[in-house]
Amino acid sequence: MADGKTVVAWAMGGEQAYVFGNSAGANIALKITQDHPQLVRALVDHYSQCS
Repeated sequence: MADGKTVVAWAMGGEQAYVFGNSAGANIALKITQDHPQLVRALVDHYSQCS
């Protein structure tokens, strides 16, 4: 799922994005940031469920 979101971000101009994730979406946001840090300007991780 994270790779699909990354493709969308890159297709929208390839510029850095502000990434926000809530709950399970926060885990996806963390994965995008980990795998493609060049695409992330800032990350807001709200209530991730990392263990």
